Amino acid sequence: ALYGAAARPLGHTAKAILIHTAADLGNAGPDYQFGWGNINGQAAVDLVNADASANLITVDQVDNGQTDFYTFNSNGATAPRVSLVWSDPAATQLAANTLINDVDLRLTDPDGVVRQPFVLDPANPANAATTGNDARNPVEVVAGTAKAGTWTVSVAGTTVPSGPQQYTLI
Repeated sequence: ALYGAAARPLGHTAKAILIHTAADLGNAGPDYQFGWGNINGQAAVDLVNADASANLITVDQVDNGQTDFYTFNSNGATAPRVSLVWSDPAATQLAANTLINDVDLRLTDPDGVVRQPFVLDPANPANAATTGNDARNPVEVVAGTAKAGTWTVSVAGTTVPSGPQQYTLI
C-alpha cells in the first residue's frame, strides 16, 4: 500500500530486507547453523515504512571496474550495519566457483578505517564469522562500531563479466 498496488519488490530487495532485519542467532553474524538468523517480520515492515521518508533502501547497478559511493551521517548512538544483496546469474553446472558477478561492499568510518563484510570458513563450519573479502556469496553485510560522523559505503563491481549487475543496498 505504501508504494502502490502495482509495486512489487525485486527478489534481491526482499532478500536484503529480510537479512538486514533478521534476529541474530548462534554465533555473532552469519553462521552455518542459523544463516543470518530468524526472520523478524515486524522489523522488516518497520524498515520498509521508514524507507518511505529516510531513503534507507537503494536499488542501483554497478558494472565491471565501477564503484558506487554513498555517505550517511551517524550521531554515534548505534553501530551502523550495511547489507548488499544481488541476484547473480546462473553458473554452469558443477562449476568450482558458482559466483559469476563479484560485487564487493566496504564501509569506511569517520576516521578512515575500512571495514569488510562477514565471511565464513567452509573448512571450519562451527567457527564464528570473521571479516574479509567475500568472493563466494551474493550477499555481503558489514557492521561498524558506534561512532559519530560521516560514514562512506562503497559498492564495487570487482568482477562483473555479465553486467551491469543490479543490487539492493540497505
